[in-house]
Amino acid sequence: MDVAGSFLRDYGSEGLGFESLRARFNPKSHGLGFLRVWFRFGSDAGMIDASELAELTAQAASDGVRQLVVGAVVRVDDKVLLLKRPADDFMGGVYELPSGKVEGDETLDAALIREVAEETGLTVTDTVAYLGSFDYTSGSGKKSRQFNFAVSVAKSEPVRLTEHDSYLWASLDEQLPVTGEIHQIVQAHRGLHPA
Repeated sequence: MDVAGSFLRDYGSEGLGFESLRARFNPKSHGLGFLRVWFRFGSDAGMIDASELAELTAQAASDGVRQLVVGAVVRVDDKVLLLKRPADDFMGGVYELPSGKVEGDETLDAALIREVAEETGLTVTDTVAYLGSFDYTSGSGKKSRQFNFAVSVAKSEPVRLTEHDSYLWASLDEQLPVTGEIHQIVQAHRGLHPA
């Protein structure tokens, strides 16, 4: 069973909010460490509460995170969009999610919509779920946290790249050419759409 499937088995999918799940979630017993997952169904589907986003941002500040980043899992059928970083860039040649830095006083959801549009030319129509976060040190040495969300887009083509060398629609049935952190995020996303 995948990570999200295990989580749903133990905690259910009754549309629990972040605070309720955080109070019930034991990362040691689930082996997830940094990954926080919560699902929203029913009348709240597709809506990420602004207070939940503000709490994520506040927690990052409390943890000494200096750079906030957002990432988007764009899924069409059983494929996810991955972008290949330029060879001469930080982590060059690695496939990643459409992602980027939160600017100034921008909210996480506003940054997500902007970054997907800037990097792919695609228009986000809905933020479906928060999938989790991971920390890393940026190329400039800043402690960074990437918050990842499942999104829906108006159309999946054409993808217009501005910052990446190439893209691919990778099948969820294959081993994805991504880092371990991104792999865990994609696995959490798979739990939203069990086979």
